[in-house]
Amino acid sequence: MKALAHVAAATGATLVVGLLAAAPASAAPTRPAARCPANLHASTTGGKAEWTVRCSSGRVQVRGWVRDTMPDGRCARIKAFLGHSGRRDAKACSYNTTTRFNWSGPGTEARVYLYVA
Repeated sequence: MKALAHVAAATGATLVVGLLAAAPASAAPTRPAARCPANLHASTTGGKAEWTVRCSSGRVQVRGWVRDTMPDGRCARIKAFLGHSGRRDAKACSYNTTTRFNWSGPGTEARVYLYVA
């Protein structure tokens, strides 16, 4: 597993992307995607998350949790895109709060992002 971190200068938000791919080590990833099956985890200043990606009968399922790890008034957030079914969101606000999520959609790939805002 590889994790990419991006800092959005305009918003001050930190974005951590869970990435699992079968590309060569020298290839630059163009889309952060996890294919079935996968167990992923990510952390950034103020947030932490873990999730699994599973597939069955042409559907992808993403199940996990997100936790706010800093008393800073911001929220740890997850956004996910499952196949072509649109965006899903979860957030944990308030220090040490954990929110669970369980989403499914058509396909065999999920793009899942952890960020704090």
